[in-house]
Amino acid sequence: IHMVPDFDPEIENSIKETLSTVAKEVSPSDFDEKEKIDRKKNGKSSLINKRNITLIIICFIILILIPVIILEINSYKNNSAEIQSNKAVEEYDNKHYAEAAEYYKKALEIDNTEINYYFQLADCYLKMGEDKKAEETYLKLIKVDEHNEQAYEQLILLYDRLGEYNTINNLFKDFLFIFRTNAI
Repeated sequence: IHMVPDFDPEIENSIKETLSTVAKEVSPSDFDEKEKIDRKKNGKSSLINKRNITLIIICFIILILIPVIILEINSYKNNSAEIQSNKAVEEYDNKHYAEAAEYYKKALEIDNTEINYYFQLADCYLKMGEDKKAEETYLKLIKVDEHNEQAYEQLILLYDRLGEYNTINNLFKDFLFIFRTNAI
């Protein structure tokens, strides 16, 4: 049994010639060009991948930001006394006094220092025939601004219409007491 082939110098020479011919045909400059082409292909694909990833991130951010912005706008609309007041005026003009009153109440929850909201709310109650709620609104206004003469006047007109003259007398005494103590 012959396990190792015999050495044949002709085959070795033939292999050397073939290798040198291949080496001449494929010069180092060819290797460099092929390597550059491979790099460009890989670079383009990595650029494409980077662009895709960037687009995906941008889309994701937009999809998150849009609902957040919408929620913020709705929150502003619900938490803005001015917007609530504008809605109330619109409802009042359409003679929807109950809806207008609800909007004025929301406006007062947000900003209870705006005197006009109290007057408008009381007026809505008077238009609906809810004198007791109008009275309560004027009294709340007086607590906020005890020097508001117009609130006292409106309350006196309400009591006069209802025939509550003793209440007018007591209110007038309170009014005089407040102004006397502040004058001192």
